[in-house]
Amino acid sequence: MRKMLFIAMLCLSAVFTMSIASESPMPDVIKVTNSTENVFYEMLISPSADDDWDYTNQFGAVVLDAGDSVYINKEIFTKKGLYDITFTDTNEGDYFIWDVDVKKTTEITVTMEDFDDV
Repeated sequence: MRKMLFIAMLCLSAVFTMSIASESPMPDVIKVTNSTENVFYEMLISPSADDDWDYTNQFGAVVLDAGDSVYINKEIFTKKGLYDITFTDTNEGDYFIWDVDVKKTTEITVTMEDFDDV
């Protein structure tokens, strides 16, 4: 009986800790908020000085629904300096955020103003 109670307490404390951590701002992450009416399925990054995108989808299998936020680990930005970030929605529309100082940035909000309609 004690073992089961102990295991249940451990599980509850782990769930409680995870829920706090997922909502707490941390210095090594950037909060990305989708303030458009579209769903993003892809996020690509590139140092601003480079001409090409890193075609690794930084969202992986995750989608970012309209109005939702996700935390991105700053470890994905392996080079120093400014970065360009693009988001692709399920309608194949692209949104660009240029010259992001990822070292100092804690939050990025993607809006319709970032939409590239070219």
